[in-house]
Amino acid sequence: MDNPYGQWRMREQLLISQALTIAIKHLKALEERDEIYPVDGEHAEPSNRADMEYLLENSYSLYSELIQ
Repeated sequence: MDNPYGQWRMREQLLISQALTIAIKHLKALEERDEIYPVDGEHAEPSNRADMEYLLENSYSLYSELIQ
């Protein structure tokens, strides 16, 4: 059975991949800062970043492949 929304599947992959790439970069920056306590409500989440990296590498790699 054909997916009537097939044309959106590629865009969906791209958007999720892009969001993961940006979020991973941001979370890495939070992990590298000197202040270990939350600043403006933001704090490092290493386990979340690791999960995002897994998703990016195994399910949503489209954006990272495009920018390389």
